[in-house]
Amino acid sequence: MEGGAKDNSSETPNEAEVLLKSLDHLKDKVTLPDLPSNMEQDATISGIDTNNNHVRDEIEQAIYQAVMFYDEVSADDYNSLIKIAKMFQPQAQPIPDSINQLEIHCEYISLPEKVRDIVSFKFLKLSTLNTKERERGYKESSVDIYEELEGGLECDS
Repeated sequence: MEGGAKDNSSETPNEAEVLLKSLDHLKDKVTLPDLPSNMEQDATISGIDTNNNHVRDEIEQAIYQAVMFYDEVSADDYNSLIKIAKMFQPQAQPIPDSINQLEIHCEYISLPEKVRDIVSFKFLKLSTLNTKERERGYKESSVDIYEELEGGLECDS
């Protein structure tokens, strides 16, 4: 090192990491699975789900990263977002009419507006259906919301 400066980087925590951890209000309330490699997570429609909650580990990580710095997003809100991602996820072998788009829409609309402003419906859908096989499985498993309704979208309160 020039000028006799000493490199203490290995001895002191990275300031950015310390700051980020201090801003993460969900870290003590949510247990995340490890993020699998891209090759593992995209190998099948089901992907990797190490905690067996029927939501791929990569989706849990993506949702967490989207909300971790927003104090207005509670652990319950996070869990609701995970529930919606689970509703989007097709089975390894598509089951006709097993995914109800209206139920997914209604579950999303029931989230607080502040949460919907942070995590869009489109983000949840595209993150979950991020391969051609998953898109195909979703289409083969879905009850089309527009075929089901004639008048408009109505959710039970």
